Amino acid sequence: MTHQFKTALVVGGNGGVGSEAIISLLSQGYFVYGTYRENSDRLKEISKVSPHKEKFKYMQLDCTSLDDIKNGVREILNSNGNLDVIILSISEEYMNIRIFDLEWADISSHINSQVKSLYNLYKALEDQIKSEYKTKFITILSDVCIGVPPKGFSHYTTSKYALMGLSKCLSAELSSYNSTVNMISPGMVETDLLENLPKKLIEISAFQNPLKRNGDPKDISALIGFLASDSSDYLNGVNIPLNGGSKLI
Repeated sequence: MTHQFKTALVVGGNGGVGSEAIISLLSQGYFVYGTYRENSDRLKEISKVSPHKEKFKYMQLDCTSLDDIKNGVREILNSNGNLDVIILSISEEYMNIRIFDLEWADISSHINSQVKSLYNLYKALEDQIKSEYKTKFITILSDVCIGVPPKGFSHYTTSKYALMGLSKCLSAELSSYNSTVNMISPGMVETDLLENLPKKLIEISAFQNPLKRNGDPKDISALIGFLASDSSDYLNGVNIPLNGGSKLI
């Protein structure tokens, strides 16, 4: 089955960045699928109020389960023919834990959710990728991967570096199949993930930023829209900092 419009899958669509990515891609004419793990409130709202809601579906997926991902991808391919763009925008709870207080479980749970999810996604799409159908992967990292990492977030930072490593390896190998993998590294973004951080820390981050503010999910969704489009076809393996200039590569 061949569809007449592009299809995008936003993994972690119920998050602040993921939900804005869905809204942006819908406005660009994509048929969009959004996933959630536990809470689907934002996705339900999009399905009710979006002027493009007829092109939106959401599903509950455990991204660390290959069977779950395969079933979800199969549903999309059966309905839409192909899957053009995959955005991975997920994270475990964002907490400040000093390195000697970390348990290995803190690190492994972050790595599992980030890296295994990407692994499962490209494995589930192996047949499509090997058919040389242009498939774009966009992974959301963090500017903790740029320069000196922040103290107290070793579990989160380690998982993002691991995700960057797999993303770069995929970009090198999948390019021979006409597919690309690119990354976005936002600075601090005003989303629910900041709820466990001290308010003062969030304020200091905004004050120290050259643009005097933290990121907004719309900043990220705008870049996602570009990377999803044909205009980005010659970009591959790139990690784009999006942080107002607070950290530069």
